[in-house]
Amino acid sequence: MAEGLVIQTLAFAGIGVAFLSMTLTARRPVYLGDTLHAVVTVTESCATKNPDRGMVVSNVSVRNHNDEEVLEYIPTRLVRSRPRTAS
Repeated sequence: MAEGLVIQTLAFAGIGVAFLSMTLTARRPVYLGDTLHAVVTVTESCATKNPDRGMVVSNVSVRNHNDEEVLEYIPTRLVRSRPRTAS
């Protein structure tokens, strides 16, 4: 459910390669009629051995209509990356 909310943002459209792993913590119950939204924060990004790929770690906080966190998950994704430039 929460991943569907993230996918609908199109944040990873065209760049997502693989969903590698996830940790998930349920904080409180969700009830019929609750309105939910997800807040996504990228917490880490790093290059891989393949210059066309990178890894992105984010924190996804799913919140109810009272702005209470009901679920938190931390996915790690493999994504397409921009070509590296010399610094």
